[in-house]
Parts: sequence; structure tokens; C-alpha cells
Amino acid sequence: MFNRQEVKTLRDQLDRDLAYFGAQRQLSSDLYGQSQSEILLGSFFFIHESRSRLAVNGTANTSQPAVTQGNAAQEAGPTAFEFLHNTFGEFLAADFILRHVIDNAATIRDLTGKRTLEHALQQHLSTLTPYWFASLIYTPLHTRPNILALLREWAFHRIPANSDLLSCLDTIVRMQLRAILAGTDPLDLSARARATTANEPTATAPPYDPLPVLGQVAVYTLNLILLRTYLADQAYTLDERCLEAGDRPWDRLTALWRSWFTPEILAALAPQLTSIRAGAKVIIEPARSELTGGRGSLGTAFNAAIALADNLTASSVGLHLVSVMTPPPSEAFLRAVLDRCTGDGAELGQLANIMRRRLYGDSPAELAADVKDTLSDPGNQLSAAILNLAELADRSMLTPRQRVNRSSVLLSATDMLSYSRYASALLTDVSRELDEAWLPRMLDAQPGGPGSFPSEAWDRFLQSPAAAPVLRAAVRLLSEEQCASLMRASATVLPKDGMTFFDVDTAAAFAVLAWRGTDEEVCAQTIDAIAGECEQGTWVPLDIPLETWSGLADLFVAARPVIASRRARFAAVIANAMDGMLSAADEERNRGEWIPTHVPILEFWLQVLRIGALRHQGRFLAALEQYLVGNTVYAQTQARRCFLLLVRWARENGETKFLSGILSGRPRPGSGNQRPVRWWMYFGVSEELGPGAIDYEKAAADLTYREAMDLRWSLDLWQQSGGHWPGKPHQS
Repeated sequence: MFNRQEVKTLRDQLDRDLAYFGAQRQLSSDLYGQSQSEILLGSFFFIHESRSRLAVNGTANTSQPAVTQGNAAQEAGPTAFEFLHNTFGEFLAADFILRHVIDNAATIRDLTGKRTLEHALQQHLSTLTPYWFASLIYTPLHTRPNILALLREWAFHRIPANSDLLSCLDTIVRMQLRAILAGTDPLDLSARARATTANEPTATAPPYDPLPVLGQVAVYTLNLILLRTYLADQAYTLDERCLEAGDRPWDRLTALWRSWFTPEILAALAPQLTSIRAGAKVIIEPARSELTGGRGSLGTAFNAAIALADNLTASSVGLHLVSVMTPPPSEAFLRAVLDRCTGDGAELGQLANIMRRRLYGDSPAELAADVKDTLSDPGNQLSAAILNLAELADRSMLTPRQRVNRSSVLLSATDMLSYSRYASALLTDVSRELDEAWLPRMLDAQPGGPGSFPSEAWDRFLQSPAAAPVLRAAVRLLSEEQCASLMRASATVLPKDGMTFFDVDTAAAFAVLAWRGTDEEVCAQTIDAIAGECEQGTWVPLDIPLETWSGLADLFVAARPVIASRRARFAAVIANAMDGMLSAADEERNRGEWIPTHVPILEFWLQVLRIGALRHQGRFLAALEQYLVGNTVYAQTQARRCFLLLVRWARENGETKFLSGILSGRPRPGSGNQRPVRWWMYFGVSEELGPGAIDYEKAAADLTYREAMDLRWSLDLWQQSGGHWPGKPHQS
């Protein structure tokens, strides 16, 4: 049953098995007419016998009653036997295998150490007994885990504690593996399983369906390892050097197994044994590894690698597995994976450490040390591991202890020419946090200056995906004087006949940078380039990041005639792009005129209005008013920002009538049943007291200078529109 991977056996199969193993009994007169299988199992109470019924044409007939003596139309069909409990058969299989292991090991013991028997010893080590091979070349033992467990338990009773049988078994395993891995003779394990008996002097092949040669060798070698592992007292150590089979013979064995067994069958090894490579030795324990786990194809590959001591696969697949497991595994699991990142998987140690710090608590000092060693000069050796560490540092290096020993960042612009946009954005944020002088130093394009921009690299940089995050950071962090110095220096290296940008994000950031650096000519050229590319459909203005729109709006609001003359064209480009966006949104949601009401998009719309794209002004202002009405309690900070930006737009464009209606705190004409905006609540005043109760000095302390000026102007406008100062209880 074990060799056929069945839980039952047919009568004819069992008869052939008994003949092959020489277990047939002489028939006496009272047993005449019975088969060998019926004689063997007739007195065993724990066997279930089932018979099928055949019609005269030999096909199964299950609709008729059982065969009777007078029923000539039917005859008995095949008979099958199965144990009432599988453990009976599993124990008998384990006992049979163990008996032949002991017999062969005992023979080796008896032949060892005798010079006159050396030839016989080598002969037996090569051939062993036919039943040894018949037991081990058809079915991997681990597919019936109970047989392995019974083998181990039964061996403690059958093999004496101080016996040298296990060392003899070691010799057998070593010689058999060497013959397969390094032997040059043709290999036919089925031929070695041919057996003679007293009744059949001619060698007979086993009565089982033969496997291909590859399958036989894979099953046999795996069973040798399983057998020796489960008969060991604790752990079995396979010394690769003793096999004398070239470099890394264990890896060649595992490659052989992978070539035959499915990933699922190899993964089933993991609950049965754990293999760990220690240099040239492989330590195999007959126990489940603490690392087994996971689902799907990743879990299957990981479990197989753990069972086979494949550290490279175990560590790489293990890290991917941890990243997708929900919920994440315990820290002990990840540390165990980290332990596998040695030797073959050493390159993955940094990734494993980063993942551990992301998922679990970690020492701030260790993180700071890693950042100092790795991020201070990544150069052109950028990798995903460095980006992961940079992201971790960006979110986690917050304490004085981590920052006190920060190092200077040596990342240069020429290094960044090959970076992706994500890598550039991440390393820009981290670098300027670690070294506040990094950004202006890197952007210094003046020949001979401290920066790292050679003359030909500045133009190439603007055409690379890495440029936009750096330029946006420059707009955000550099002073106007630094921006002016940068633009003066760049004028010496930029082409005179027009610049080429990687995309609209890069161009928009550079336009704002040029405006802040008072280079009106370069700013105008860049605005023209953006408008031209958008009109041709090459670029889309809505791909400009949200943070850049504030600078673009300021640019046009404060523009001199050269820039102001381009305002209408730029506004038209934006309005055309928004036509398509809003039409698609309306169609997708089937809501009529719909607009998203979350702060970043609302702020974007306000900046668009400041630039002068007024085509959808009414639709947007209605949505903004609706948002302001509903966010006086839970989102005050965000709503206050939108409100003050609305005030700025109204102030810049003379929209005092519309804003006065908002500031009054009363329902505006045409607003239906919509509640008025209680805008004073954004500044710490209760709904009942009204705008007159705003403490301007206290409110301004929490605002930027421009926001404070916008608040002062709105309070003045409110007072001019009939409001009372100082405040009185508000009346709707």
C-alpha cells in the first residue's frame, strides 16, 4: 500500500507482493482454492474486505444484488483489502523498513574491520539487499508522516542505545549518496531491487509501477536523508566533505529533488524536518521548524527552502512573505528569518533589519548608526535597501539622540541624474534633514563653486526624473537671495535657445524657482514652454503637484508685465484641462455637477481661481461654501486654511461682495436652506459670540504672516459691512 500510495490493496496486487517478497505459504488441503492474500489476511480481524460485482461482459454492475450460486449472469469481481485503521498498515510498513535497515547495517558491521572481507564489504555497500531498494525508491517517506514517526519510535526499541548500527547506517547513506552524486556507472535502481526467492530462483522485478530514473533517484536520495534523520537520537549532521562529491553536494541533492517533486511536496517536508547549513555541514533535525508558515505560492516556496537549508531562497522569499502576511508575524519569526540571512543570503541582511525596524520597536542608536554609515554617501550605488533605510530614517529619526551625531551628506547632483523620481524625492527629504546645507550646495551651478554641477550636467539634470523633487524642495526651503544666486549661476550653463524639461512637474517647479530668484526672462520662457506643451497635448497641467500651485498663483498675482501678459493663455490651458476632469467625474458618478470637497483639492481650486481660470468659478465656490459650513468643529485647522485662502482670492480680485455675504454669518440670497458659514469658530470663538469676539493677536500667533494679514483684512471688511467691534452676541 505504501509503495503504491494507496490505503487499500487489491487481491491480485497482494498476491504479487507476497510472491516477490517470498512470503507465500504452502497450501494444505483445507486451504485449497484460496489465494495467498486470503490465507494471509483470513485470521486478521482488522481488515475490511470489499468485493465488486461484474456482469458477464466484465463491466461493473452495482445495481444488482450480490452474487448467488444460481445467478449465472454475474460473477465475482476484484477484491480489495484495507485496514480498519490506517495506523495498522503504517506500523507494518515502518516495521518492514526498519527490519531491512537493521539487517543491512548489521551486515556492514560484521564485515567492517576485517581485511579479508574488505571486498565483500565494498560489494555490499554498493548493492545492499533488493528489499532495501524496494522499500525506498517508490514513495517519499514524508508523504506518510505517521510512518516516519513510527519508524523513530520503534527504532528506540529495536536498536540498542550503545549499538554501532547507526554509524554503519551512516556509512551506507554516505556511500549511496556518493555513488549517485559522483559515480560514473550506469544507475538502475529498479535492477537492484530485483529479488530471488526459494520458489523463484530467477530475479524478479518489484510488482510496482516503475518511476522514471530521475524520479527513482530523487525519491531514493530523499528517503535516505529522511531515514537517517529520523533514526538519529537528536539531530543528524551530514558532512559534505565526507561525500567526496565535489562542491556543495547538498545543493546538488536539493536541486535533484526540486527537479522531480512539486513545490507542494517539498513544502510538506517542513513540518517533518528542519535543515540548517553551517559551513560544509548540514544539520537536520526531525522536528518542525519555527519558521514554517505562510500561505500561497510564497509560503510553499519558503517552507520548502527552510526544509532544504536553502538560505538564499529562505531569506529572500521569507522577507517577501513577511511583507504580505496579515497580521504581521511575531518579531521572533522575523529574527529567525534574519538569522538565515547569513552566508548565501548575507546581502539581504540589511533589508531584513529595515523590515524588522519598520514592524517592531527598535533602538534609536542603531538606526542612527546605520543612517550615518549608509546614507552619508550613497553615490551611484543606489539600491532598494538604501531607499528603504532612507524612508525609515525620514519617519523615525526624530529624537535629539539620533540627530546629534548626524553626518554631512555627500549626495551630488551628478549621482542623482540616474535616480527615479521616488528615489530623488525620498533622498532629498532625508538629505536636507541630515544636512541643512546639502540642498543649496548641491544646486550650486557656479563653475568652481562648492557644488557638484559641472556645466553640462545642469541641463541634463532638468531633463531627468530626479529634478522635480529637488526643485520643489528648493522653492520650499531656499531664501529669495539663495534662489537669485542659483538662477544667476545657472544662467552661465543653461542653453540660450530654450530649455528642455523632463515633464510638466519639473517645468512648473523651475518656473516658480526662477520667479523667486527674480529671473523674469527664464520664468517667462518656462511658462511659455508649459503652455505650448499642454496645448499640443504632450503635457497636462493637472499633473503639476498640489504644492506647486501656490507658487504659480503667487507668480501671476504679483507678476510684472512680461509674466502678466502670459496669464490669460496659462489660465485657458488650466480651464480646458479642468473641463475634461469635471466631465469625467460627473459621468463616472452620475451626480450632475460634482466636485470633491477635501482640503488639498479645494486649495488647488482656490489657487486656480487666483491664477484667473474662472470658467467653473460658481460651481467651485458653492462647493467650498458647503465644505466650510460642515467643518466648523472637527476639521477646524483644515477649514481655516481654506477660508483664509478664499479671503486671499477675494482680496486679490476685489470679490468683496461675495466675501461679505460669507462674513456676515447670515444665509446668502439664493443659498436656499443652507446654513451660513460660522467662520469665526475657526479662531476659537463659540458659535453664539460671533466674529466680534475674535482675539486677533491670539489668533495671529497661530498663523503665517500672510494668513494673519488675510484675517486682518477680512475682519476689517466684516466691520465695514455692518459688523460690530468689539463683538456682541451674534444674531443670525
